[in-house]
Amino acid sequence: MKTVLIAVVTCLVSLSSLFAQKKAESTGQDERLMQAFAVFSGEKKVTTDFVVRLRWLQGVDILASVTDGMKVTRMDVVYENEQFRLFKFARENKEELTVKARRDSFAVSHAVKGNSSLPRRGDEIILEPNAYGQYAFLLNRYDAAKGGEQTFRALVPTQQKIIPVAVERHGGDRFQCGEIVIDAAHYRVLIDKKELVHVWSLRDGRVVAFHIPSKGLCVVDEAYENLHNNIRTLALGGL
Repeated sequence: MKTVLIAVVTCLVSLSSLFAQKKAESTGQDERLMQAFAVFSGEKKVTTDFVVRLRWLQGVDILASVTDGMKVTRMDVVYENEQFRLFKFARENKEELTVKARRDSFAVSHAVKGNSSLPRRGDEIILEPNAYGQYAFLLNRYDAAKGGEQTFRALVPTQQKIIPVAVERHGGDRFQCGEIVIDAAHYRVLIDKKELVHVWSLRDGRVVAFHIPSKGLCVVDEAYENLHNNIRTLALGGL
């Protein structure tokens, strides 16, 4: 009986994977989409091991060398129907943090600081410093038809607080990346009324570049040759 159950479960898992694959093919989306980013500080490349994996805008896995010298070994963000469900974070120094969404609060479990909770309204977006892939969720909430500046609530897990994040479409830019020309929408994101981040995304919603003036950082999708120099030129000319 046990053998039969295992076989049935295995079959269901295989069918589920096949269905997801076929659905992705039929919609032109790929659940296994991966983007490798290069992080530049000025003209110097800081790291190339920044990887973002987006699954239907429902989850993000991030491996990154962050600017404070701490190595992020794992970061998972899971959304369901654009609602945040789970956040997991781990660093090389064994710091671990887990945030789970409850009906009216966030349950926070920190390996060092213990357990706590934060009030929840329900429409918060996760936004963790140096975890740039999460901007895809933020831009996905932006109402292009409405336009103008739109403000969202963001939960910053490592700081254990909720902050306002203002997003505004700032036109578009055309970049010559080797033999490829890409047209990207340009957004200005103001975090907690003080940290400005420029974000560029393609028509399909894929985020391809970030510029953080206060930190002198430029983060670009490595799939696009010379994109870093394109962003630097824009920045020097005034964004």
